[in-house]
Amino acid sequence: MMYPRLKLARNLLSDDGVIFISIGTVEQENLSRLFDEIFGENNRVGIVPVIMNLKGNQDAYGFADTHEYVLIYGKSKDNLDFGRLPIDDEEMNDWLEDEYGLYKVADNLRATGVNAPRSKRPNLWYPIFVTSNDELYVNEDNEPLSSDDEIVMPINPEGEELSWYWGKATFNESKHNLIVKRTSNGTQFYRKQRPALGADNPTKKAKSVLFKPEYSSSTATTKLKDLLGGKLFDLPKPVPFIEDLISLRTNKDSIVLDFFSGSGTTAEAVFRKNISDDGNRNFILVQLPEQIPDGSNAKRAGYNVIPELARERIGKAGEQILKERPCEVGKLDIGFKDFELEKSNLKKWNTEPEDLVTMLGSIQDNLEPGSTEDDLVYEIMLKQGLELTLPIEKFIVGDANIYKIAFGSLFIVLGKNITSDAAKKIVEFIKDEELENVAVVLQDTGFANDSEKLNPIEILNASGVDYNDILSI
Repeated sequence: MMYPRLKLARNLLSDDGVIFISIGTVEQENLSRLFDEIFGENNRVGIVPVIMNLKGNQDAYGFADTHEYVLIYGKSKDNLDFGRLPIDDEEMNDWLEDEYGLYKVADNLRATGVNAPRSKRPNLWYPIFVTSNDELYVNEDNEPLSSDDEIVMPINPEGEELSWYWGKATFNESKHNLIVKRTSNGTQFYRKQRPALGADNPTKKAKSVLFKPEYSSSTATTKLKDLLGGKLFDLPKPVPFIEDLISLRTNKDSIVLDFFSGSGTTAEAVFRKNISDDGNRNFILVQLPEQIPDGSNAKRAGYNVIPELARERIGKAGEQILKERPCEVGKLDIGFKDFELEKSNLKKWNTEPEDLVTMLGSIQDNLEPGSTEDDLVYEIMLKQGLELTLPIEKFIVGDANIYKIAFGSLFIVLGKNITSDAAKKIVEFIKDEELENVAVVLQDTGFANDSEKLNPIEILNASGVDYNDILSI
């Protein structure tokens, strides 16, 4: 089941895209082998435990599981600019501000680790001079400008000769990012950690074990229960967890695809992430119409398949967010479109002799029974290669409905009595809005006769619409 989906997912990813998949302990090893084969082991970003149940699953054998895993792979790790997580309000207390912006005190400038000794990096062994005003400088000749200036070497309290993390060139460029501290072990230099380049607020690198109290699976279940008015879905993903994954690898205008979307957690997480950084991310959720079990709370509440429940959850989540943040009304887009996979809305022409009379008799209506105009409009958009999120405007001219798609790049004319007036209305749009490369789709069975059809085509062509761009269905 997973292999073809992962192959498709890789094709759908942008070159700098990344995929996250949650998996339990039992299947983690098998899934990681699939990922290594499809994405390549060199494109693995991490296999990270996520703690979601501090009490532990008491039904597990041997150990009470407290975590599951998230597998993270890029389409091309070389193109991947992996992100960081936003810090919370409590962590913000550690940050200060100077004339260069926000910072917090980070590591000592004196190196540590196996490569720290002077013998390993002799070019990073040099004196840093400190004036009486705590101004810092270095010299090429390693001599102070004044005999009163303090000389500080990278020597630890044990007397070991080590090295600095920075060379002299980096020191001169970044010495404003150093803090001088007088300690019992002598003068020390601590680096100032700044927010990541381009970030408005401080962030932090994600740790190799993900944990927040908000990641609790029981909390996620309770919140969804409160939202929907009952426990209708088992084991929903926690919204803060998905929101953090979105933080790690999206821009403000990214598209987030979830092709095992369940109750629709990803949609709510995208809403909330957009609020946090004034983003305009979009989501695409895919879910098979899996039947809801008979006798379940969701079935008793009137839901038949999981997508029905997800639609309700997404709508209510958007409304709840706007109640929590009334200042976002009119700013945050909580709208979404819902599509179901169906066969074509157009009848197929069957040339079998026994069916020919029936087909000729029904040619006046070339739509499948039960199809609506909206169904047909979206099918035409797909066949024309247009995104289903593009704007659609509807205009009524006589008995015809004109659909203006994507600001006028496509017009669709449907109805039972289409006349030249519909074509004239489209010509008005073309002239008033100076439209170019316009395509027009006409419902063939909507014209009373061939001459009625010919006149609109000639009017459109005279206004600059190429015959090849006037299509009939």
